[in-house]
Amino acid sequence: MLNPLLRELHRLRKLIRDAQGEIERGPRVQKAHQAKLAAQEKVLVDAKDELKKRKAGILTGEAQIKSLNQQLSKYEKQLNDLTAQRDIEAKQHEIANTKALIAKQEDEVLEAMGDVDERTAKLPEIEAVTAKAKADYAGYEKDASERLARLRESAAEATKALAVEEAKIPPGIRGQYDRLVKAHGADALAPTEGQSCSHCRVGLTAQHYSDLQRGQEFFCCRNCGRALYIPA
Repeated sequence: MLNPLLRELHRLRKLIRDAQGEIERGPRVQKAHQAKLAAQEKVLVDAKDELKKRKAGILTGEAQIKSLNQQLSKYEKQLNDLTAQRDIEAKQHEIANTKALIAKQEDEVLEAMGDVDERTAKLPEIEAVTAKAKADYAGYEKDASERLARLRESAAEATKALAVEEAKIPPGIRGQYDRLVKAHGADALAPTEGQSCSHCRVGLTAQHYSDLQRGQEFFCCRNCGRALYIPA
């Protein structure tokens, strides 16, 4: 009977197609995992760089405060030596501006220190997330490598089994079978569901379904052209 043979041919062709499809998708899936890991690693690098930049900014700010205080001391000393009212007022104006700059710079440094403390506190969490991302990727890579090997082995075994089964196809229908496979691949065959083609849902006549049940003839769906068989 043709039904058991066509069932097995369809099963093997779908198995090979699905295995090869997953094998071909492997590099794209791996690239997506790599991109996810790289993005998390960048988050960590950026966090460390920004923290380093903020700390450097604090040092710069403190140096500027020191320089302004030195300038202030110079102005205050100069003020003591002045006698003309106009010069005194001008120097007092410089002193006031310098004090304002010092106060502003001190506020900015204090704000930066608070920001550094906050970023420093968050860094261990970012490092932990990145470490987990690396571990997850290593686990994925190991599992993917093992699965890829299994898929290749399964596809190779199914390909050998398919050749054995296709050798059993009656010569009178082999040409039609080969043409269908060339056109539709694994979807060249379709089981019936009830008394309809499972691929296109078009119903079979009672006579055609009866012929399929006997399994003596190679019958194709009158609508989509798939080779039909009765499922087990």
